[in-house]
Amino acid sequence: MISSRLKNIYILSLILVISFTTRFVYLGEIPGPVFDEVFYPMYGYSYLTDQQFFYVHPPLGNYILAAAIWIYHQLPWIEVSSLSTVSFEELPTLSYRWLNALSGSLLCILSYILSQKLFNNNKFSLLVCFFVAIDGSLLVDSRIGLINIYLVFFGLCALICAVKAKFVDLQNRNWLILCGVFIGLAASIKWNGLGYLFTILTFIAFVISVRTIDALRFNHPMKEMDGSHNLVENNITFSWEYVLYFLIIPLVVYSLIWIPDLRLNTEYNFLEKHQQLLGFHQIMVTEDEHPYCSKWYSWPFMMRPMGYYFNSYEIIGHLGNKTTMFQDIHLFPNPPLYWFSSIAILLMGFEWLKLLWHWIREKAVSNKFFFFTFVLCGYCANFLPWAWVSRCAFLYSYQPASIFAFIALAWYLAHLMSAESIKYRILSWGILILVIAAFFYWLPIQTGIPLERDLFFQRIWFRSWS
Repeated sequence: MISSRLKNIYILSLILVISFTTRFVYLGEIPGPVFDEVFYPMYGYSYLTDQQFFYVHPPLGNYILAAAIWIYHQLPWIEVSSLSTVSFEELPTLSYRWLNALSGSLLCILSYILSQKLFNNNKFSLLVCFFVAIDGSLLVDSRIGLINIYLVFFGLCALICAVKAKFVDLQNRNWLILCGVFIGLAASIKWNGLGYLFTILTFIAFVISVRTIDALRFNHPMKEMDGSHNLVENNITFSWEYVLYFLIIPLVVYSLIWIPDLRLNTEYNFLEKHQQLLGFHQIMVTEDEHPYCSKWYSWPFMMRPMGYYFNSYEIIGHLGNKTTMFQDIHLFPNPPLYWFSSIAILLMGFEWLKLLWHWIREKAVSNKFFFFTFVLCGYCANFLPWAWVSRCAFLYSYQPASIFAFIALAWYLAHLMSAESIKYRILSWGILILVIAAFFYWLPIQTGIPLERDLFFQRIWFRSWS
């Protein structure tokens, strides 16, 4: 009989195979550049060919795409004497997509590690890993030469380091230093990478507040949740040393990242460049400028997916009849996964309020309370700030928050699967089967697999999805 540990390895390996397969198979089949590939990879190419340009985000994403293009053209079977001899449009799409696919494939492993550190339960961690692997939004951005996937990648790395250090354990300074570095890298992709910093800071502030209040009213021992471990140190207190890890190091990393860009694009200095970027995001991008603009509160319900690529053509059947074929790539999340995870995060919020009241009334907390607090902090810190953004925003900005919603859904499903009542187990497996069925059903419009016209429109359930 297969041991539990070996079974876990088999399932994790299978999820990893699914993740790599869906991201790499036919990666270069869709001609490019598509959607914002006309910007990000082109900027990376401009670094390699010494061409000046202006860009509205920090430069790390462009560096990464430049590195991907350069590495690809060092391969012995690629016959290009010099990048300066070809135009950007002539570059193979694989040259600026392969590193996205690799990074996106590894997101499921990062999410598994983070889940294990948060709540030591294999079933829960495998579910989180699986949800990240099959989510359509993360899948599509892993197959296109954009930069969103790197923000999530570095953000998850920062959270893993923070959890391994129990957030503020000064006996784990190396993890805290790494956490600061990854926060700086995430912010160097896009400024909303700071959502991961807000996650950590709000969680630490809450835990310190709880510990301080408990100490003032005669501290009670914390009750551990079965099968889990403490997320934070019991004797957590504020130290000015945390300013180094969560402010100075990220700021230094962020500043250093700009040096190569400022040496090439010399029109503005560091401060002037940031004035230009801030002005662009505040003034130059209106709320309705793009057809795929969407309101922040619509993202959990995926009311406005984004079209990245579309092509139609006709084929002649064996009976001589013409059939219209559609080839489409939509940034299209897994609908049941998004909908059920949104319900899960709401349920977790209501249950957290009960735990908060229990702490106030009974003067005791559990590790479950801190686990819920971390998940909700992560979700809110990466989602709610968009309510103050008046410029045009897009569905892909929900990706950092969606990971925490997946964690909430996985937590509830893992418990339902282990419930004594068969109706709860049936419910959990029913939800999981719906998510898996949706993955296969909508995979063609996420990866560009040709569909007959009628089959395509069968998958567009709402007018706003087109």
